[in-house]
Amino acid sequence: MKGTPIGELTVNSLQGDFYDLFRKYVEKHGGIWTEQREADQLQCVHLQFPPGTMSTQMPPSGNYDRHQITFKDGAIMFWYYQRLAELNSISIPYVYL
Repeated sequence: MKGTPIGELTVNSLQGDFYDLFRKYVEKHGGIWTEQREADQLQCVHLQFPPGTMSTQMPPSGNYDRHQITFKDGAIMFWYYQRLAELNSISIPYVYL
């Protein structure tokens, strides 16, 4: 699967149940997870990916643009952009958690 290099991404829609798992996953595969807070409330998370990380656009689904992010070590996560709400979110296949 071909793609384009991705260096960073700001995520402004996170599921609280998986927040800590997502952080550990990104860090385990060489990424940097930086929280941006305002008055102790999480506003967004800025992700910096290690060199060699690629983003591949997938077919859209409804109002979502979808991308597969592949780390240099082969680990995978997905990035979704909800066009109507203008929100970025991420998910990780359960087999990787």
